[in-house]
Amino acid sequence: MTQPNKRHNGLSQTRRTTLPTAEEALPFTPLTSFVPFDISIVPLPSPFNPSSRSSLASILDDGGTAHRQLQELDREVTNPDSSSTGAPQSLAALQSAFNGSDLTALKLKVPPPPDNHQQSQPETTKGPPPPPRPTPGLGPYAKMLLDTTNVQFRYPTPVSPGARASTVAHKTPHPVPVPPKAIAKPTSLSRLSPISNASAQLPQTSAGSITPTTSSRSSGFLGVVVPPTSSEHSEYRSYPELDASIERGEHTGSRKRKRGSDEPVPQLNLNVNLDLRKQADVAVTELKELLEDIFEAESKEEVENEREESLTGAQYFLLNKFTERHKLLLASEVLIRLDKLITKVLNAGRLESIALDSLLHLQQMCYSVLEASIMFDAAIPETLEEDTMDVWNAGLEGVKGALRASKILLRIMTAGREEKELYAETTVTALLICLRQPLEACIIPSVEARGNNQHKDFYTRYPLSRTHVDALLPLAGHVFELLGNVLLSTDLSEDSINVLISLTSEVIFVDNAGSEKDSLMGVQRFEGLRRNSMNALANIFWRYPGQRNEIFDEILSRLEKLSVKRQAAKNFKIADGKPVQLVSALILQLIQTVASGPIDSKSAQTLPGPDLTDGLSSTSSSPTKRASDRHQQAPPSPDDPQTHDSSDCCERLYQIAATRCSAAHRHASFVANFIIQRAMSTKKSDDQPYRELLDIFVQDFVGLLGNALWPSAELLLRALLTQLVGIATNDKSAVPAKNLALDLMGSMGSGITELRLSVQRTIRGLENSANLLDRRLIQVGEDVLNSKIEAPDLVSTTGPQATVLTSLEHKIADDVYLQSARDYYLVQWAQDVCNLRGSLLKFEENENEHEVMRSCNDTANWLLESIAVKTNAALDSTFDDITDTQSRLAFSVTTLNSLFCRNLHRIFTILLTSLSSSHATVRSRSLKSVEKLLENDPSLLDRVNNVMGHILKATTDSSTMVRDSALRLIAKCLGHRATLEDQVVNPMIVLSSDGAASVRKQSIKLLKDVFSHSSRSDTKSAIAAALLRRMNDVEETVRDLTTQTLEETWFGPFHQACTNDRMSVEEKQNLREHAKHIVTTLEYDETLLPALQTLVKDICKPSSKSNAANQAVCRAVVELLCDSVIDNQVSASVSRRAALSTLTVFVKADPGLLNAEQLMMLEPYIQNLATREDLVIYSSVVVIYRHTFPRLSSSHVNFMSSVQHKLLTTLQKLNKNELNEVTTCLQIIDTVLSNTERLVNLTISVIVSIKAEVHKDLSTDTPAICAEREKLGRRVTLAGYFGRNFRLEGHKEAFQKRLGLAAGASVSGLIVDIIHPLTSHERPPSLRERSLESIALICQSSPNLYEKPKVSGLFEEVFRKQETRLERVVLSGFKAFYAGEESRSKAQADEAAGEGAASGSARLGKSMTIGENDVAASTIAQHFLPHILKVALSSTDDLALLATEVIVSTDRQGLVHPKECEPALVALETSPNKDIARLAFEEHQAMHHKHESMLEKELITAIEQAFAYQRDVVQDPAGFTADFTCKLGKFFEVLKSGSLVGRKKFFANLCRRVDFNATKMDSVQTLQAHHLYVRFVCQSLGLAEYGRIDELLYLVACIEKIFTTTGNVLSQKIELALEGLGKDANGENAHDPVVSADVLAQLTLGSMMLMLLWNTRTHLRRLWSLQSFTGSKGKAALKDASKAPMRSAVASPEAFIKSTEAIGALSSPQAMVQQCRAFLETLSTDNEHRVSKSEDEDEDTVGGTKLETPDVDDELAAVASGRSRSGGSKKHRNSMMPTPGKPGRPRKTDRPSLGRRRSTKTSMGGGGDDSDGGWD
Repeated sequence: MTQPNKRHNGLSQTRRTTLPTAEEALPFTPLTSFVPFDISIVPLPSPFNPSSRSSLASILDDGGTAHRQLQELDREVTNPDSSSTGAPQSLAALQSAFNGSDLTALKLKVPPPPDNHQQSQPETTKGPPPPPRPTPGLGPYAKMLLDTTNVQFRYPTPVSPGARASTVAHKTPHPVPVPPKAIAKPTSLSRLSPISNASAQLPQTSAGSITPTTSSRSSGFLGVVVPPTSSEHSEYRSYPELDASIERGEHTGSRKRKRGSDEPVPQLNLNVNLDLRKQADVAVTELKELLEDIFEAESKEEVENEREESLTGAQYFLLNKFTERHKLLLASEVLIRLDKLITKVLNAGRLESIALDSLLHLQQMCYSVLEASIMFDAAIPETLEEDTMDVWNAGLEGVKGALRASKILLRIMTAGREEKELYAETTVTALLICLRQPLEACIIPSVEARGNNQHKDFYTRYPLSRTHVDALLPLAGHVFELLGNVLLSTDLSEDSINVLISLTSEVIFVDNAGSEKDSLMGVQRFEGLRRNSMNALANIFWRYPGQRNEIFDEILSRLEKLSVKRQAAKNFKIADGKPVQLVSALILQLIQTVASGPIDSKSAQTLPGPDLTDGLSSTSSSPTKRASDRHQQAPPSPDDPQTHDSSDCCERLYQIAATRCSAAHRHASFVANFIIQRAMSTKKSDDQPYRELLDIFVQDFVGLLGNALWPSAELLLRALLTQLVGIATNDKSAVPAKNLALDLMGSMGSGITELRLSVQRTIRGLENSANLLDRRLIQVGEDVLNSKIEAPDLVSTTGPQATVLTSLEHKIADDVYLQSARDYYLVQWAQDVCNLRGSLLKFEENENEHEVMRSCNDTANWLLESIAVKTNAALDSTFDDITDTQSRLAFSVTTLNSLFCRNLHRIFTILLTSLSSSHATVRSRSLKSVEKLLENDPSLLDRVNNVMGHILKATTDSSTMVRDSALRLIAKCLGHRATLEDQVVNPMIVLSSDGAASVRKQSIKLLKDVFSHSSRSDTKSAIAAALLRRMNDVEETVRDLTTQTLEETWFGPFHQACTNDRMSVEEKQNLREHAKHIVTTLEYDETLLPALQTLVKDICKPSSKSNAANQAVCRAVVELLCDSVIDNQVSASVSRRAALSTLTVFVKADPGLLNAEQLMMLEPYIQNLATREDLVIYSSVVVIYRHTFPRLSSSHVNFMSSVQHKLLTTLQKLNKNELNEVTTCLQIIDTVLSNTERLVNLTISVIVSIKAEVHKDLSTDTPAICAEREKLGRRVTLAGYFGRNFRLEGHKEAFQKRLGLAAGASVSGLIVDIIHPLTSHERPPSLRERSLESIALICQSSPNLYEKPKVSGLFEEVFRKQETRLERVVLSGFKAFYAGEESRSKAQADEAAGEGAASGSARLGKSMTIGENDVAASTIAQHFLPHILKVALSSTDDLALLATEVIVSTDRQGLVHPKECEPALVALETSPNKDIARLAFEEHQAMHHKHESMLEKELITAIEQAFAYQRDVVQDPAGFTADFTCKLGKFFEVLKSGSLVGRKKFFANLCRRVDFNATKMDSVQTLQAHHLYVRFVCQSLGLAEYGRIDELLYLVACIEKIFTTTGNVLSQKIELALEGLGKDANGENAHDPVVSADVLAQLTLGSMMLMLLWNTRTHLRRLWSLQSFTGSKGKAALKDASKAPMRSAVASPEAFIKSTEAIGALSSPQAMVQQCRAFLETLSTDNEHRVSKSEDEDEDTVGGTKLETPDVDDELAAVASGRSRSGGSKKHRNSMMPTPGKPGRPRKTDRPSLGRRRSTKTSMGGGGDDSDGGWD
């Protein structure tokens, strides 16, 4: 028997495993996945620098470098005295490289077993067999590395004999990979036990295959046995067809995809340039030749010109003129050429071909260039002289050369050479210095320069120098780019890293221009440099985990330097998106980098990281504990092939995902917390723009929410949302913090809704697609939108996450953003898989769960492999061609299912809940945020319960701001859901009469929209009625808006129909329905008739734009109304009475709307008075006739005579209201018919009958007397109206004959004399009232009667006895007389204006003539005004309104001095009767505008009058109404329209008035009354509006003066009174005070008044943010002191009012003592703040600079002495009150200066007891 050959096929059952050579092992490594044209391009691992890339060719050389390095390490390890540190550093580097999470997982190919024929075939090799190769042992260094390194790996499970038989029976020519299921649990290499021979017997393999094997040695080494002919050329097969295809360029290969075992092996992508090697050789040769030429020229120069300064080799060198040593510097052209050649050599991977000495020499020459450049100051010269600029330009050439030399140095470092000499630290240091100098001195100042910058002349005058500066930008950018590459492969010192971090941060935060026109260097040119620096910083962040916190600190500390201008801030362009802020992109990239970079030990120890689900809805959790619990309950079955490694695989995947996700979460939480804390702690007056920056960050992150390149945007938003939810839901959070949170949450929710809408649009666009991937994504997208998605559908390898990841892999190339996005997304996917698997382990197994678990295990294996190899493993063929739309939809779907987006409902709920907050600003902010969400996604109205309920509740809020915001939100809701009309109409109608003008106007606009779209007649009528009520609004803008709205809704739609010649049937029907609608609206509320009259007048007046069209519509409506009166043609539901009332309104507004024929048709209605309904119709027709008859011609005499007759026959049946119209109409008819005798005879008969019964006793109440008294009263009323409306003075003869009229007497006087006896007190009250009314009526037509003693005495007696009914009669007469006078004056003015300048002298003559009317008006004002004022200020009823109308008319006509009425007008402005307040306000405003200087002395009297009115009449002495508005608000509004000096004088006078004499206290009753007045004033000042900041500062200063001076005197008295009064253990007074109760009450009242003033001062400072205008920061705010102040959200009116209510302070001696002590504490230490003495400045100064306003002392002293500011003694003025902060009160050690506050700090979430949240 022949002895078997020991090397038969390289295998033997008794052989010892040998290590293969590199050449033998090469074909069996993953490196054979491509065809290496040259083995030199395969990188070699180095023990000194594992990341370096030396050539593998050197290992094939017997004297290779790797062998020498190992020998050096062995000698160092065996020599204990060696001082070298190479071995420890190399050992640490290799151990870091062996980190299991970062190692590439290699699956070695397992060959099939050989057949029996091959095993029995004898050896045919000729010649003696070669000797067996000795098995090398491990050297000392390798042994130490093996013992100290723990490497996780897997080895193949031994194959059973049955499996071996099966394998032999099914031979295959291809290697069969080991399935993952057969891989055992990973075991440490150093702890691996020997494997027995029985289990290690492996089948023999055929030639060219490999198999893992184990040695019988105890080391357990896993080796690879290689056959000897593995790399011989003769063993390769040729494929001529493939070669020809490659040469023709037809072969393109295919992408990686999953394939079955029966599919053919795909062709390799071999479309490469066959000349690459030749090109590389040429580049290497050119570089070597250039270096030789340079070195030779250098040597020649050094020899020939050793002591000369001339230069012969100018083509290569420049002479160094910046240092004393004359060194040769490489010329710029040479540096450019060297850079190009080195780049070519590097791209070919051939830098090893360049000798080390040459590279070191080249580095030294480049270093010389850097050294020379460092000596040059690159700053732009201050003087632009020509010589200076020439020197500077030459220096810039050196700087450019240094940057080019830096590029060469960095390229050499990135080549991966292993020689340590090439990585000198001094070179890196010099390089960074060389880069920093031009950046800081030249580039950055040039970038920050603007059109008005100091460098403008430089750029204008020296374009050549500008060219030099512009050229530095791309060079510096290339240096940053290469530095980033060096960081990935080379370890730099900590100092260099810190310098580079600072330098990149400085470039990133340069203030670039917002547009190209504002930039001198170009915006985008610098953005390229900034991006390169950002990438370099990201590489540092990835490479050095220990520097990550420092990098974030550096970035966040520079945020305040960013521009908050939206246009200037967003220069980082995003593909398929809007540009964002560069820092936003940087933060996102750094967060994504954490997922792919190494994790430091600190990160690993913080698992699982910060919880970003606090306060958010989440179902995810760590699967680790659940998995362990599940395994304990149900151990895996050994028959299940998945149980061999699925648990371990998922555990490893969870450790990787949890570690990296935890690090990313921690950094995201740090960034979110930092920005939010700074935004909350920043005052509005500060220059640090953290609040605006936070808005920009959120806007950027939300904009990138659906962008697959920035998946970390969701994590940052989640971190921010976690913080914001905590703030919004914390009851102790400050108001500004809550507003911030709600605003940002609204923006976030809006971003989520936009993403949902984008997904919906994309799905609709793909509905008709037949693509399998499209259908799959559509189904998943719909499930996510409907919240029905199952987790397995998302995390499977066929889900949307796989689609996104594959799409990124296809595009990744060298894009750093895509790489970081891919790694981050991969880790997030891994975490989702682990979370799903952990959730499955909670339940009992079933068939469906088993399938899902299997899918999770497969996905986990795939993810683990992808993370290990840094690329995606093969997936389903569905993902071969993924479009951008599919990728975008897949990523959007996965993002919508993220924790952040799933909290949309939570966000919306918090916003709705915040509508119930106790702070108005919080409620308003919530409404605005809700508006953002509903604007994007109206479906929230349906998906969330009771949304409209919360919104409608806000319409009744006490805050005007909230109500206005609610109306705006309702408008948005109506735009999306018209069906909500019925719910919102009534609240909007109520708000149309709101107290705030802005709310009324907003409501009117909404009502207009609802009116236009509504089809319900009752809704339209209700809206129209609400609008008509606003025709008499106090605010002129509201009246104008109402007029415009009614014109557009009631008349505008019919303009075209009514102006056409013919109207269609449909148009007529529409107009008839509209006329019905008008009548119905007025019938609904008859008080609206005057408003409609005003409306018709306004829209039909000549100045109206559409007056002709409006008149046509009115005429058509009047015609329809006339028809309806006759035969009810409008509608059966509309009564004749209502139609006639509406017709009356139109006729009053414009009598020309009716013609004579229509008037004649109305005649029958004036002769029938059988019922009350007939009387109403009768009255309406009479009114129509009264207004239209003056326009009729004489041709209608018969008609008018008929009407006269019928009217005269009905006089006895009429009431006094109808009598006025009838008598007026009779007089108008008489002017046409000229038959006055009928009227005279009728009047005489009535007077005669009265005269006959004037002295008859009618005081008894018998039926006959009552009837007779009623008859006499009716005749007296007739006499009054006859005497007023009939022109009787021309017919005195008739009265002389019948009544004995005396000569020279008047008829009206005669009638008054006859009626006057009936006004005596003996007469019945009803008869007295009628008689007085008749006299008042007659006086209106004969004003000279007001001067008769009999008449004036009668009126005087009425006011003196305060008979209300009679006072109403007299005041009504005054009102009617004054109204007639004002109408007459207005008519004369209009007539005079129409006549023009030609009759100017005539008008002047008339105006200078005093008539009897003028005398009468003046007589009334002089004699009766005090009585009228008393009536007006005695009540708030209709009588007071009547008196107010008389006062306003008197003041308006200028009948009295303005100061006589102003106090009353101010008091009446505070009336709860809105009509009284409106009239008083309008007149006060007009008078103040005309006579401000005259009235300023009466302002204090006006305030006192208003207080007395509120105290005595309104019975409410407080200064605010129920909705916390200022009662004196209208007064301050009028005051604000005046001069600043006048307002400051008023404040000075008012503060003096509220002050009291603390030295000699008044009685308790007097002090109590004064306390009420002080409270009224303080509450008014705290709630008022102000026009300028400096007047507020002045007011605060005045208050502080009172508190200082009076407070010090009062405090001394309190201290003496409470001396020796201690406290017991419970804090109560040890004994009662020794002073009397009255004295203690006086002191308590004084302290209460001063505390009122101090609380008002504090509230004003906080409400209007006055802190920024005092102290050291005041100088910057000086320019803003003249502007209008802005309200702050930190001070609420509720809290202020509460602080002014000292409830129970006088209830007991103990309470009074407590109040006094509280005052002493406030006086000694201001609880608001405390600052250093350096900030102790005048409160009425800004930054130490005196404001240009009157001094407080001057004003108060001037008021006290009654003189002007300029007069008087300066000493006297300054001694009255001390200046704030200056000496003027006792300085005690325990009593610091006032105006300071204790510094307080609040946390982000709460304000504690400080309701203002720590804000000033």
